[in-house]
Amino acid sequence: MGSLIQLENSALNTVLRFREEIKRQQICITDELNTPLGALLVSKLEWPVGWIRSEASHTKNILYRDVFDYFNPGGYEARLTVKKVQFVQPIKVSLSTPDQLLAAGEGEPAATLTHDIFLVFDLDVTTSTNEVFFVNRFAGIEGLPDLPGLQQTIQERVVSQFKPYIKTPLNVGKISGLGGQPGVANAGIAAVVKKSEDGTAYLPGESTIAIRIELGPYPTSTDAWEAFFSKPQENLFKAQGKNGFTPGDRGWVVFLAKYFMTQRVVNEVEQGLQKAKEFRLRGGIASTWGAPGGRSIVNLSFYATAVDVCAISSLDLRLQIPVEFLIKPDTFQQHIKVNYWKSDSDTAVCAAIASLVWPYVGVKLVEFEQMDWLGYIASLPFSTFVFLSVLNNINPQIPSTSKCQQTSKDEFLCTADFDMNDIPTEGRPHVMDSLGRDDGFVILGDVSWTEQLGRQFKLASIGKLQFKLETPSFGTCNGSSSTTLALINEHPENFLTYTATVTLTFKEEDLPPDNPTKPVSISKTNLIPPYVCSVRVRDEDDPLHVFRDHVAVVDSTSYYATIKVSLPVTSVPPEYFTTAHRYPCRLLIHTSAGTRMITLPPIEQANQGQMKSAATAAWAQRVSNCYAKSQRYNPKWIIDPNPLFRIRHLWEIIATRLEPGEKVILRTNRDLIVSSAVADRQGRAFLRTMLSPQAYDNRLQFVRDSGSSGPSGPIVRHHDLNSDTDSKDHPPKGDDFALIDAKQTQFLLRSDLRTGKPILGYAPFMLEDHPGLVLLDSSGVIAFDLSQPQQPTVLAQMALSCFSGRFSGITSMGNQIFVWGEAGILYLELDPEAGAFSVEQLFQEPVTSMASNGLQLFFLHQDYLEIWNRNRQHVMTVAAPQAFTLAATTRHLLIGTPNQIKVYDLGEADCLKAVGELRVDGLSRILAPTVLTGDDHFLVEGAARRGVIDATNPKSVLPVDNACDTEESYDILRYHDLLIHAAVDGMSLHVYSIGEKAFA
Repeated sequence: MGSLIQLENSALNTVLRFREEIKRQQICITDELNTPLGALLVSKLEWPVGWIRSEASHTKNILYRDVFDYFNPGGYEARLTVKKVQFVQPIKVSLSTPDQLLAAGEGEPAATLTHDIFLVFDLDVTTSTNEVFFVNRFAGIEGLPDLPGLQQTIQERVVSQFKPYIKTPLNVGKISGLGGQPGVANAGIAAVVKKSEDGTAYLPGESTIAIRIELGPYPTSTDAWEAFFSKPQENLFKAQGKNGFTPGDRGWVVFLAKYFMTQRVVNEVEQGLQKAKEFRLRGGIASTWGAPGGRSIVNLSFYATAVDVCAISSLDLRLQIPVEFLIKPDTFQQHIKVNYWKSDSDTAVCAAIASLVWPYVGVKLVEFEQMDWLGYIASLPFSTFVFLSVLNNINPQIPSTSKCQQTSKDEFLCTADFDMNDIPTEGRPHVMDSLGRDDGFVILGDVSWTEQLGRQFKLASIGKLQFKLETPSFGTCNGSSSTTLALINEHPENFLTYTATVTLTFKEEDLPPDNPTKPVSISKTNLIPPYVCSVRVRDEDDPLHVFRDHVAVVDSTSYYATIKVSLPVTSVPPEYFTTAHRYPCRLLIHTSAGTRMITLPPIEQANQGQMKSAATAAWAQRVSNCYAKSQRYNPKWIIDPNPLFRIRHLWEIIATRLEPGEKVILRTNRDLIVSSAVADRQGRAFLRTMLSPQAYDNRLQFVRDSGSSGPSGPIVRHHDLNSDTDSKDHPPKGDDFALIDAKQTQFLLRSDLRTGKPILGYAPFMLEDHPGLVLLDSSGVIAFDLSQPQQPTVLAQMALSCFSGRFSGITSMGNQIFVWGEAGILYLELDPEAGAFSVEQLFQEPVTSMASNGLQLFFLHQDYLEIWNRNRQHVMTVAAPQAFTLAATTRHLLIGTPNQIKVYDLGEADCLKAVGELRVDGLSRILAPTVLTGDDHFLVEGAARRGVIDATNPKSVLPVDNACDTEESYDILRYHDLLIHAAVDGMSLHVYSIGEKAFA
């Protein structure tokens, strides 16, 4: 008979995982069902917890051999009649009539019929010569209502959602620890199913699923397999661990035959000694398994020759090494004792033999690369049953945190923490205990589901905007020609639509007060996003076919969905506006949160004057956008901000014909400095500032300062940027006048991002072809989609509480996201479709500061600067004593200590070139703001002053006044056409968009 591996899992773990996967599929039944009860529509689907059953019979093939039959070494096939293991997922289906939906309006409708149906899946384990497969078959639906038309329609719609057959390979080489593809004799699955006392309900928390895999030669009898299938309750290894742990209703167990334990240890020790220069292995290594009092011990025995040790050319040794495995909650230990005996002919005394043998025996056993099988095995009770998963991509490992200590002259104890976070399950598994048996090793654990199950959404509210005239955008600027205007005047109806909007607002399901005892999540971040199945207008409600072809879902997120009914004015037949035929628009909306019928009032017919006025106004707006706002700012323009919007102005000014080294200043009419710069060798200076209109009364002055002590020096020339003289069109005469080219861009506030907690950091990143934003607060990381800045969408959230140590900031590089702080550096990869992050810990030492310039990643830790490339590969390490803050652009890197800033040129790819340093007492931080500085400029803040450093000439700090709103302006991030502004209270972010897009 071969050697056994058995994986046992609480049925509750399995059914919860299955339910999660099914709930995340888009199951839509939108047909109008014709039944004897009248027309019915599915108005709601609910997903109770399912169960496992084992009642129906089927045939299972088991291979065996006859030791006396030399003519058939390949084995015989026994066909056993066994019980199927099936997963059953109930669905509570509510059916309502159109009248019930209409009467309910925005609320949940009454139901004519509520019925439970049951999805059934067959679970099995099959084999080939060297492979094992977990097989999931969709078996069908049970309990369909016996109503003509209803049964067949629901059957067809639901069946189409599932693949009929899913075959997932299990890597038995990794499971066993033998590696490669060991021969597989047999594999099977059985279940111990418990029911309530009255026999009416299944109890998944008290039921168990077991997978058994047999490796090696075929058995000589099928008795053991017949017992496994017919009496699985007697063939479970579920028991109390050595430390007293007993698996409960979320528990799991792994059994490994003693062969796998002894062979793995022998292989590792042989590999270690083969590489040893001090020892020669004489012959092989004998091994035995022992389990006295529930302990788990592999005893090794072998002979070796020690070479050039203890001042002796060679020393013959006999060694016995017991290796004991111990498991405590989420901790793995090995106790190793080295016993040795010298040859009788050798009288030398050597007390160091144990320590000399240890590096080739003990350390080899606890290297995390060699022990990844234990973490892998611990994952299998869950991932074996993961619905639609691919297990051969999983490779969890024990991290390299093993700590070994020599407890006596010849004894050693090693401890490694289990890291189960990478195991791909909804639950969080815990390794709790172990038990040694005469036939093998048992690992026991449980699963925490409370914070892992996803919550669904409910329909919180429905908003309606009735039909009104909507004007076109006229496409490109070519659409705003005088020819278009002539067509508008002649036939304005050709350019207009009647448009109405319905907005669905979704909200997470409420958490019950006794939630810790429920299989429902208490997590605020693990959510199952809602979806819109369909929106239509029923033929019965639209006899003239006015609306039915003009309905669309134009936007859909986790919290909102926007439905638009937009029909050309010319498509509405004249008879619709007669008293006999004018009717409302009734939208039948199917969502994962329920079905609603929403009524929009009838269209009010617009007269010719109203249509002409609306179309002409839209044409004029387009002309303004195309031929006025696209030009650079002209100082003659008077800024008149719209009082309905919060506005900021970005000023970008280039001054030429200056003296090299000359200082220039932008200041308000109240003499507050908002930007300053020094002219370069070509006599050019670049100034930027971001202001709200109220902060500077729409007036800025450009000032040339010939003094060297700051803005208080004598003013040589100044130009008022709001004067009636356009210095670009009419430059003043004479060589002492500077030429100024000024551009002003208007940004409008579109939305606020709030988490209810202080924001620790934020960073933009590329989300396919549009911008995204990640935000870090004390609870974790949140990713937003900003493609619609007026309505940011939450893509994913992740808590960081499982990591020891605080995180201080977040940085991005393209679509790569990094979180850093006391706990080191985490690399986050976002899967927008799944709404989840995957996490990889790149660095485990505390990090004090991090920055990226889009090409490289820079961070500080323990007096060193580390530089990585875009592939997260190490480039160089540079000593940086006392450094605690840094900032980078594509051209320069600044590193700050408490009283000094060092400036480096990044022009060379493989080296850092120091180009200057500057003393700043009480330095608190350095910033490279994307709005107000270029690649050469950095904002610095010290104990007594704040200002801008020009990295090309870092000899002084140019002043920036702390007044106005310029102080907070340096916490503004520009990303494409968006501005992200940190609010003064540190609790929210403001999202601005540029110009015309703000109204889109």
